[in-house]
Amino acid sequence: MDQDQDQQLDVTVDQEELREWSPPLTDSGFNLTTHGLECIPQELLDVECSKLYIEFLLQFMEPATEGPDSDNIAVTTHTVLKADFVTPHDQYKGVRIAMNLDTRDFYPELGVLGVQFRTYSGKTTSSIRTFVFPLHGSVKVGQILEAITSKRMQHFSFDYDANDKTCGCTDFVTQAFYQLQVRGYVSPQVESILPEEPQMPSGLTAYDILSMAFNRQRGHIERSIGRGKFLCYTRVEEPYMGYDDDTASMEVD
Repeated sequence: MDQDQDQQLDVTVDQEELREWSPPLTDSGFNLTTHGLECIPQELLDVECSKLYIEFLLQFMEPATEGPDSDNIAVTTHTVLKADFVTPHDQYKGVRIAMNLDTRDFYPELGVLGVQFRTYSGKTTSSIRTFVFPLHGSVKVGQILEAITSKRMQHFSFDYDANDKTCGCTDFVTQAFYQLQVRGYVSPQVESILPEEPQMPSGLTAYDILSMAFNRQRGHIERSIGRGKFLCYTRVEEPYMGYDDDTASMEVD
């Protein structure tokens, strides 16, 4: 089974267990935008994490990414956070945190902060590049999520770039990582990269890699971070973050 699919219900387990452990079912897992942290069982919020990942999950491999100029053409990816647990909790070994598009047609740009507990550790199969960051001290799932939701970052809408492509997931991860860094949970220096090839420059930070795209050979391409729209949070923009020079989208403080 593809590691990306392991959030599907295991029909062999007891139905009472399904009601206890399964989120309000959406493609995003536990929906924190609608239901808040309260929808996640406390015992899962209390699980201690060991490592944090920024992953670029491959979405499409467009035909236009092939050919002699393919090194300069980015594939479509979805930027997410993932954390591994110090020790497994039941079948779960990690958690993915991502801002996803609302699947309801009448809200095409609305974001959903989804939390999916995963049955594997390490790199996600569909990640074209995964960047690893050590967590400092004892950091629990609930602390990571509270750093995000306490700033009301879960209320978010996607936007469109100059090529009319949806953007915003990298903007969300940039701001979420920054809030984790401010709280002392993580440092921005990249500890390791998966896969290791093709080699990338040494001394990278989270903000360096968040302003990158990747071609079909997994090589990096410099880009700027496209902004989404935070509805209840004021974006922090520092020179090292790699945002473009356009005026920021209108947001509510």
